[in-house]
Amino acid sequence: MHAHDLDLPAWGPYSKRYAGCSHIPDLAGGCRLDVSVFPSWDQGRIEVPNIAWDSGYAPWQAAADGSYHAFRHQMLGRDELIADVAYAEPGDGGSGRVVRIRLENRTGRGHSLCAHLVLGCQYPSPRPTGHTAPQVAKSLHLILPGGGIWCDARDSLTHTALPDLGRERLVADGWAWHEQLEDGCVGGGFRWFAAGEGATWRLASTVSADARLWIRIRVPQGRATVQLDGREVEIDGSAWRWLSLSWSGCEEINLAHRSGERCEVDALALSAVPPQLAEQSWQPVPAIATGPRADSLVLRYPDLATTYGVCWNDRSFIRQWHSESLDEPMRRGAHNHTSPVMHGPGQGHWLTIRIGPFHIAPGATVETFACIVEGTDAVVRDRLATLDLAQLPAWHSVAESRAWHPRSADERGRAAQLMGATLCTNVVYPVYTRRGYVRHHTPGKAWDSLYTWDSGFIALGLMELDPARAAGCLAQYLMPEGDEACAWLHHGTPLPVQVHAARELWNRTRDRTLLGRLYPGLRQMHRFLAGRHPGSKTLRQSGLLSTWQHFYNSGGWDDYPSQVQVHQQGLTATVAPMVNTCQAIACARILRELAGLLGIDDAAEYDADIASFGAAVQASAWDEAEGWFGYVVHDAAGRATGLLRHASGANANRGLDGCYPLVAGICDAAQERRLLSHLADPRELWTRLGFSTVDQSAPNYRDDGYWNGAVWLPHCWFFWKALLDLGAGDLAWRLVSQALDSWSAEFAAAERTWEKMIIATARGAGWHHFGGLSSPLLCWYEALHRPGRLTGGQGLWIEDEQAEPASYCGRLRLVGAAGRTSVAWLCLPLSRATASWCGHSAPLRRLGGDVWEISLPADGVGELLVR
Repeated sequence: MHAHDLDLPAWGPYSKRYAGCSHIPDLAGGCRLDVSVFPSWDQGRIEVPNIAWDSGYAPWQAAADGSYHAFRHQMLGRDELIADVAYAEPGDGGSGRVVRIRLENRTGRGHSLCAHLVLGCQYPSPRPTGHTAPQVAKSLHLILPGGGIWCDARDSLTHTALPDLGRERLVADGWAWHEQLEDGCVGGGFRWFAAGEGATWRLASTVSADARLWIRIRVPQGRATVQLDGREVEIDGSAWRWLSLSWSGCEEINLAHRSGERCEVDALALSAVPPQLAEQSWQPVPAIATGPRADSLVLRYPDLATTYGVCWNDRSFIRQWHSESLDEPMRRGAHNHTSPVMHGPGQGHWLTIRIGPFHIAPGATVETFACIVEGTDAVVRDRLATLDLAQLPAWHSVAESRAWHPRSADERGRAAQLMGATLCTNVVYPVYTRRGYVRHHTPGKAWDSLYTWDSGFIALGLMELDPARAAGCLAQYLMPEGDEACAWLHHGTPLPVQVHAARELWNRTRDRTLLGRLYPGLRQMHRFLAGRHPGSKTLRQSGLLSTWQHFYNSGGWDDYPSQVQVHQQGLTATVAPMVNTCQAIACARILRELAGLLGIDDAAEYDADIASFGAAVQASAWDEAEGWFGYVVHDAAGRATGLLRHASGANANRGLDGCYPLVAGICDAAQERRLLSHLADPRELWTRLGFSTVDQSAPNYRDDGYWNGAVWLPHCWFFWKALLDLGAGDLAWRLVSQALDSWSAEFAAAERTWEKMIIATARGAGWHHFGGLSSPLLCWYEALHRPGRLTGGQGLWIEDEQAEPASYCGRLRLVGAAGRTSVAWLCLPLSRATASWCGHSAPLRRLGGDVWEISLPADGVGELLVR
């Protein structure tokens, strides 16, 4: 496995094209085989389940271990004509998938339906594709006809950089320093140098004495002077060229960019003759052979080092499509019933097996099965020949039994099932990072790229399904201590949700070995964000933190008004928000306790962070007149001089950022009361959907923004935890119960897991199969419905616990403020209950359903018993 890959099966929902299942024959190769099912009417409309837009299907069920997942296609109306397509691990232990297609007619009329089983080889893209159709990478191969050795320019031994501008130690996406991906390059990418920069490569070789040094280089604009092994060379012209020099025999090759425009290098070689280049030639058309049984095929793709076999058990028609995609061509060709070969625009190949038609009476259901197997030619043919198709339903049932199911059949349960399936199926391959390809959890398949804070929330959601899978998602973003290019795997908003996920992971597993492996990377992430890691530009002279030097978004809230104002007015160098400093305080508290549980003596470092950052916030950010913490303006020397104001004169930070010191736990009693009143006031932050991102009475509030005018769940999750720590149980319960009901009703009705909810209409919006930032819905569902689940704020650490059907016993560590009261929630199906803390009676009340609230001291260690 690549160090940042996920521990998932070779078969899974990894496609960037169509909903289905994919096989990865070679992780390093970047290629995959996609298998999908397109439901259709006989000789009529074909439902093409493109993952890049809302195309009528929904993730429906999934097993957290990757052995099973299913999609539901709504072919007509709502639950009138349904196609459920599932991909299950076969029961014979071999590589492959069982495909179950279930067509259900709930209408009063008969329907004739088909299912198109679609297979196609897919290739890596030169860069993340975003919302566009995937492009096929066209890299170059280096050939040394006379022998020799070469290296990729990105694999330098050392490099010399200009003074760090905040990107040297936090290179985005885990790329190498100054790395770029581009077609037409050796290996698919290059490294660039500005004047004053350079690198050293090692080319250890026993090549002949007449070998020469070859370097492939270009200057996109203008000209440049470089020094290569002590010799100065002037380069101009925008095209790539081979620069040839005599070789001194030294294994280390040094390049220094002396002057001029940026230069780019993609490969170096030692060879007696000029290197040759060959463009990557992909061959998507497989060799197709008849299988050893009726209704079976054997496929051999030139670019995949394996063989595939497919078999099915109903009448069929086989067709080949020579086309880059199937979205338009297959729909246009829906009424061509006879041609075995079809053509569309672009290059690519798809094999389709139309299974059916099935004539389905009103109220009837039809099931059909297919099976994909993989291995050597001999293995594939043997498995196809000996496969008993009558076993497929039983194999499917065994795998389906591993799917996660909610504990209620209401709207909450249905929404939780959708969210769980969405989290498990929002995985894509290939994603490029750290010089290789990995599988990666994405917030939505429109984004086939890394996302740091989203993935932290994906880990929190996966925690409810399988802590081991959550740990893998969390670990993917952590780097070894001392990594010179990446303090962590950085993409997007640098909020350290991984630290919060680690605390939750401790409370679920108490696995010291696992957390011990994660801790160094978490500490490095925190040190960078706290301004103490080489290359970090977060710390201001005032003691406040700001991450705008590393990314434009401080809290993930793209159009948060005060953040927008900072960018519009060019103030990123002189203004600090609250969220970054307050998150650093919250994370320091978590890491201090985690270090103590692991026996690591780092407490003094974290105590210093908590004290200094808290003092900095209190010294310069509180707006006594309006009762909010503000964006702090600094002078050129980095000293705080006041608060950012809206044009009206009002505090510009009337929103969740202005309340964030509650999450940090650094407010005095008066500040706490005023901030809690903002959260609870329906004219300000309170809505029936959760907390509005922006105060609804603020002059910079609007009802048509992305975050402004909407409720998003991630920051609601942080404030929920803070409310439990503060003992504000009533407001915490209102938040969770009402948000859970309103979001669940919308998710269940639309069968979509939206990014956000619009306050004006209480309807969902944004990406339709969204995981990550919407995962608190699943967290809240489990907190309220999983028997034996104890939930507290960030200050509650479970050292041991035992949950029985009628009792709970746990040894807890509470690390809040002395003299304060916190609350914890326990889901336990009892009609009456009592609670004791350290042998003494503890206040207990039923909140609703099976949820009990226990009042506990905010600090202390002891045993909680509820029965």
